[in-house]
Amino acid sequence: MYYSIHRVLHWRLLYRRVHRFHHETQQDGLLTGLDVHPLEYVFAQMATELMSAWMVGATLPELCFLSSVAKIFAMYSHSRSDAKAWISVMEHEAHHHDGRHNFGVTGLMDWAFGTMK
Repeated sequence: MYYSIHRVLHWRLLYRRVHRFHHETQQDGLLTGLDVHPLEYVFAQMATELMSAWMVGATLPELCFLSSVAKIFAMYSHSRSDAKAWISVMEHEAHHHDGRHNFGVTGLMDWAFGTMK
């Protein structure tokens, strides 16, 4: 679900008015993954987490856990760490440079839709 929303955020109008804020952050680090426009936070991040929780019938504690895990992955992907997870930090840095590849968290959706670089 995040992959699709992230691709939509790269549409010209939404990128210029909302998502660009995240890509313009000068210093990449742990908190960069959380540095987003308020509209992006509400309509992309929170909406994704709430819809995912609703789809699987998650309880409030499970939703809190899901949200925490999502934030940890956002922080990891901007950490400049060499540790390998689902998608490497280098792959996410490539996304910040060209904005046309590596939209997902795991790489699976990028592979399926031809946006893996």
